[in-house]
Amino acid sequence: MDQRKTGGLIAAARKELGLTQRQLAERLSISDRTVSKWERGAGFPDVSLLEPLADALGLSVVEIVRGELNPALASGEVQSRAILQVVECEMRRRFRKLMRQAISAAALALCALMFCRGYALYRAGGDPIDPVKETREHYQSQLQNFLPGDALKGKLIQAEISTQGKSVLLTDPAEIGKLVDLLSQAELGRRDRDLQADDLSKTLFFTYDSGEICYITLPSLGIGYLSVDDPALYFEARIADEPVWEALLPVVQPHFLDTAALS
Repeated sequence: MDQRKTGGLIAAARKELGLTQRQLAERLSISDRTVSKWERGAGFPDVSLLEPLADALGLSVVEIVRGELNPALASGEVQSRAILQVVECEMRRRFRKLMRQAISAAALALCALMFCRGYALYRAGGDPIDPVKETREHYQSQLQNFLPGDALKGKLIQAEISTQGKSVLLTDPAEIGKLVDLLSQAELGRRDRDLQADDLSKTLFFTYDSGEICYITLPSLGIGYLSVDDPALYFEARIADEPVWEALLPVVQPHFLDTAALS
């Protein structure tokens, strides 16, 4: 399998059908970022998606796997799909088994960790573990050192600001630097326990040259990476007594033609 050839074929077939990456993603119930990753040759469709992807693009599974159009390849399509179903069932069975083992191991590790932490606090006369406080302090530390500036992740190459279905891309190091500087000044307040739909309507994506992507949600602030689970906690945040999003507007606003999306 050649990921680049497969990606090129997916892109060509999608464009021939007049579909955007988002429209194709919606048909497959995945994100448009996943489609983009395929088309750039940075990833390969999961085996469970090969059949629906082939149907959506009017291709055969064999053509997608080989990354080339060839009517002769379609002759074995029925057999290929049958094999895929067998492989998928076996993968699911193995995955469920691995998940059960992983959950058991994680539960034991968590119990051991909690016991050790609790015992250490007991010996030190400390307070009980407060996960909200710990998360707030962790986020605050990441912001002040600024997490997107983490040298271990590589060099920042772009920042994408997404709000109300609109988005812009910043590649100027000076503008990215302004965002980083402002965000490093953010002070976290109380935990936002009553999240509404609008509380996570704005997201900043910071991309490193390593391919890693860090995201920060606003107005309720949360920090995470696309490669790991979403943050479990969100907090109110301000920069010099001003909501973080409003403090970022002078940098962000000039890039949006539709200023209504910034509200």
